[in-house]
Amino acid sequence: MTPSGDRATRRRETRRPHQWGRAGASSRRLIVAVLHAIVLTSSIVACGMPDAGDSLLRKRVVSIDSEALSRFLELTAQLAGTPAARQSRILLDRAAACGELWAHSEAPGANAEIASGRDFPTLDCRNGLVEASALGALVRERRGEADGFVSWPIAREGRLELRLDIDRRGGLEIEGTLVPPPSELGAISLLVPGDQPLAAAVLNPTATLLHLRLRPATGIGLSGLIPAGSQADRLFALKGKLLEGALLTGTWEFAFMPPAPGGRMPLAVGALHHRLARPIEDALDEALGQLEATWPIRRSPHRFTSAEGSTLAGGCFLDLPLLPELAPCWVVTPDALLVGYRAEAIAAALSAPAVSAPRDAPGASETRPEGTNGSAPLLHTAGRLDLHLDRLERVDASLLGAEATPHPGRLFSNFELRMDDDGKGGIAIHARLRRRS
Repeated sequence: MTPSGDRATRRRETRRPHQWGRAGASSRRLIVAVLHAIVLTSSIVACGMPDAGDSLLRKRVVSIDSEALSRFLELTAQLAGTPAARQSRILLDRAAACGELWAHSEAPGANAEIASGRDFPTLDCRNGLVEASALGALVRERRGEADGFVSWPIAREGRLELRLDIDRRGGLEIEGTLVPPPSELGAISLLVPGDQPLAAAVLNPTATLLHLRLRPATGIGLSGLIPAGSQADRLFALKGKLLEGALLTGTWEFAFMPPAPGGRMPLAVGALHHRLARPIEDALDEALGQLEATWPIRRSPHRFTSAEGSTLAGGCFLDLPLLPELAPCWVVTPDALLVGYRAEAIAAALSAPAVSAPRDAPGASETRPEGTNGSAPLLHTAGRLDLHLDRLERVDASLLGAEATPHPGRLFSNFELRMDDDGKGGIAIHARLRRRS
């Protein structure tokens, strides 16, 4: 990452607080769920093993420049009434007393929880003993010119190592590597990026609230995710496993779209990229027929319109009172099989992208510039997540009207996470929390 300017100059900057109240309930739930998913994914996906002689292997370490951190904390401190605001004010007081905040502790045993707030090391001013220690010297070397550094052990042999910078306006940029422990992944294998770039997005990236795209290292083995001999295994034992192997290109997508008119829930939609539409249509028809033979449900035809204006034949189950507003629909396009929570989700996913979409929007080319902080260049992106805080703010405003409270989307436009196979048995991570212009 590019250093965020001369530190002496930055310390002379005037801090200006921002008015930031509590976000709407729907946005908060979605943001919290996404962040929990990111932490879980970073903790349990498997790739390689770190050097057993590394003295950081079993230590939790956090080191960050006080002035840089204060720029971010001045924003989070405005989340009135939340634990984040209270903790931010505590850390702001500590940061004012020294030039660097520091925390370290030994990792818990292999059978302990991966991450627990109860045993998180206390962040406080770095003391002279740490400064003179071998650990302190190693952390300074690993941190380099970045504003901050985090090393976090995962289970017995893995580690998450991050470097972060905070710009003059409080935006956050993170780069690092995840070297997780070997494990049996199951469905989590779908979250482990490989060494091939993503296909272009089939879900309209300018319509999403949250958009996840991945090209897993192990491909998309759907049958391996279903327990052998289970009802699902018997129900979806598709002839020739047509939804696997050569028919799928390897990229899958998941997104939340804005609520339907009159609704209050973000609408989920997923996509499996394929090479040939007709075999996918045949396999889907067989699966739907088995569903109708097993349960008293019947599909209803539904026509969707592509971004180019062509008509696509799909369908919906309109009589499934299982979840609020649920009426699942599907359609096969020339590039992907789409399944949505409601017809409106697929309609939004297939709509034409906004003309003003930025060059680095989620559906754009996934080539990456050379990494900063001395990291290797990432030539492609095999995994990407975008959380659009500004769009969530607009949804909250439309749902709550005069009751809407100040929203983090007024300060930050989006959170972006990219993941790649780093070529060394680990996962390269690049994340950015962008301030609104």
